[in-house]
Parts: sequence; C-alpha cells; structure tokens
Amino acid sequence: MGYLFMEDYRPISYRIVLDENDGVVNGYSITGAGTTFETKSELSGTFVKKEIKLKEFQIISTKSEEPLSNFCFIDLTVFKEKKGFSGEFIGKFPDGKTCAQGKIVFAKKSKLDKKIAKANKLQEVITKRLENKPVLLKSGDEHQISWVNKKLRIELWDSAIEDNDRISVLLNGIVVLDNKEMKNKKEVLKLELLLGENILEFVAENEGESANNTTRIELIDRKTKHPILTELQVGKRVKIKIKL
Repeated sequence: MGYLFMEDYRPISYRIVLDENDGVVNGYSITGAGTTFETKSELSGTFVKKEIKLKEFQIISTKSEEPLSNFCFIDLTVFKEKKGFSGEFIGKFPDGKTCAQGKIVFAKKSKLDKKIAKANKLQEVITKRLENKPVLLKSGDEHQISWVNKKLRIELWDSAIEDNDRISVLLNGIVVLDNKEMKNKKEVLKLELLLGENILEFVAENEGESANNTTRIELIDRKTKHPILTELQVGKRVKIKIKL
C-alpha cells in the first residue's frame, strides 16, 4: 500500500498486488480506493535487486465515468529502503502524452501518515488562498484579471458531451490556437505575457451540434486558477484583459 504525491494535489492512495518470477513481475494496481474514481489496472514490469519498474497498460475495472482517452496510466520506478520503497512515477494518456508526474511511496502506515499530513496541510493552505469562483462569459463580454507570473498556462476542454465545438485563441492579436475542436481531454497552451496589459481573446469558429459554442477554460497563474465558461455564438468572441 502506498500513495502518489503530486505538486498542488492531495495524495492519492495507490495499492499494488504482484507476482514475481525470476525478476518478471505481473499483477494489478488500485488507484484511489474508496473514491468515485477508483480504478483497477493491469500492470507488469521487473524486480531486479532493489529496483522495481512497473507499467500500467490496461484497465480492469473503474468507477469513473471519464472516457478512456482521459485515463492516466502510470509508469513507476521505486527502490527498496529500510522501511519500504520510494521513487518516482510518470502518468501518460493512451496517446502517450504526459498527464501527471510526482513521487510514490510504499511504506509503513506511520511513515505514510506523516507524509500525507504534511501534503494535506500544504494543499489546504493553497486551496484557501487560491480559490476563485467560475466566471461565465458570453458573446461580446470582457473580463479583467490581475496577474503575477510572466507565464500564462491555458487549459481548454469540452466538459460536457463532445459536439464538435471549435475555437480559436489570440494573445495580443496573434493566433496561438487556430480553429481547434474541443474534446473532453484538455488542450494546454503555455504562453509568455508582456509587461503591462495583455489581451486574450477566445473566438467561436462554429456552434457545434448543440446551440452555442461552450468551452471550459482555466487560466493558471503559478498556483492560482481562474475558471471560466464561455457561451459563444459563431463568429463571436470574448476578451480577457490580463494586467501584469
């Protein structure tokens, strides 16, 4: 029994059950036991001396209602220590893109409890400090945000049924995403801001199969998330002024 530790997230329980034969390992993992996203996955790998390498490759069962394309399969490497195993992991979507990374620990309950308490305390501080209410923006709306970091991370996706909504994104008049179809899987943009005021625009290229082009957006400033929902008519846009 162990936990996955990621920056800005609460620890996630991670249990593995393994059979080992001449250094070859097969078995399964259980991620998030007891939660609404509890998932059992098949895995395999090697156990050589004090090192275990494992790779998830197939879902056996899950409580999650997410589409398969949103599942994050873990590759991990841990080393045996006096009180358990610890190491690092990286998560990948089925298409090979990275979806998570962090540290993993398998240890006695007392050691895990200390690590979990420390991580939870940090996450509670971050959550209280950075909680923002979602903002709904419709065709022609303008919104203003004060910014700290020179970097801008944008995450866009269709949080409902995929209906072929397509969107373009402009930063200071330059197209940074062109006529992109929104999926349940997030599209991520990493951009540089200019000193002063920056103009970010989201333009609806169509209205998909349902009325209005609806896109979920998160603008991320270091640890701060600004959640936005857009409802746009075809050809219309919303404008966000980001002041650095």
